[in-house]
Formats: sequence, structure tokens, C-alpha cells
Amino acid sequence: MIRIIAVGKVKEKGILDLINEYLKRMQGKVEIIEVRDLGKEKEGEKIMSLCEGKKIIAMDETGKEYTSEEFSDKIDGDMVFVIGGPEGLSDNVKKNEKIALSRMTFTHEMARLFLVEQIYRTFQIKKGTKYHK
Repeated sequence: MIRIIAVGKVKEKGILDLINEYLKRMQGKVEIIEVRDLGKEKEGEKIMSLCEGKKIIAMDETGKEYTSEEFSDKIDGDMVFVIGGPEGLSDNVKKNEKIALSRMTFTHEMARLFLVEQIYRTFQIKKGTKYHK
């Protein structure tokens, strides 16, 4: 199971609908856990307690950027992606591998949508479907 731990809720209905559509297409292979916005240190403690020794990838604009194909090579079934809140991620979360969706800054809602879509794209790349073309 791939987990996405994200600080805050998605309030924009259109974005939430798209996220839910991708989650539905992935048929339970990805789950999203929302953490309340408590300030980055408390969020970091909560996030780390939810990771249970799994591979952690922090979504951070200073992380490494990948093409969709390169990203699909990194995905395995037992990992946690973490999207921070308005203050970003705590140092104890950022000490893990970091990946950037872009050097640009996105709202946490948009970052969540883009990440879910890229995970879906990964599944399609691995299946050899036309989605990625």
C-alpha cells in the first residue's frame, strides 16, 4: 500500500473530485491520511509516528526532480509520501529522501493532486497502457 500523508484538508471541491477519481481508479492501492495543521514540529512528530518504518519520501521543492518514467522506477508498494503544510516539513521528515514535483511552489491541495496523478501514471506506465502517451 502506498500512503500519502498530507497536512490539512482539501477544501476546493474540483481538486478533491479529481483526487478522488484517481484514488478510485487505483482501487485501494493508495490511501491518503490527513494530519491537522499543528505547526511543523508537532506535524513532523505525528507524521513520523504514522510511517511505521516504511520508506519515506518527503515532497519538497529542494528535492530531486524526476521524469514520469524515472518516478515510476522508484515506486514500490510499501512507501509513504509526505506533503507538508503552510510552514513546510520539519527537519525530522526532511532528513528522508526528498522529491520535488517542480521547483515552483504549489498549494498543498495542488501538490496532492499532482502527486496522486503521478502515482496513477506510474501504475499505467507499468501496465503499458496508452495513458502515458
